[in-house]
Amino acid sequence: MPPPEERFSEQPATLEKVLADWEAERGLSVGARMAVYVSTPITTGLKFVEWLRQYGHRLDPESAEYVRRLLVQIVRPNIHGAARFVDLLCY
Repeated sequence: MPPPEERFSEQPATLEKVLADWEAERGLSVGARMAVYVSTPITTGLKFVEWLRQYGHRLDPESAEYVRRLLVQIVRPNIHGAARFVDLLCY
């Protein structure tokens, strides 16, 4: 790692550099013009519908408890599932 004075003088990585590094870490063809569109529920979906039916309907949607439970029981698991799915596509 370079000394602190050198690290702070460097320009932040560009988006293109970050994406190229990400591709290289996964063994993807650097420079290949390819894209895959992935869409997945984050705040909605079947998990949300079931949660709303069983628990969410008893909570005030404006309350901190509703938001906390939504984040813990729906949003975080959905993001985790989406990340796993995307990683599967890359390997």
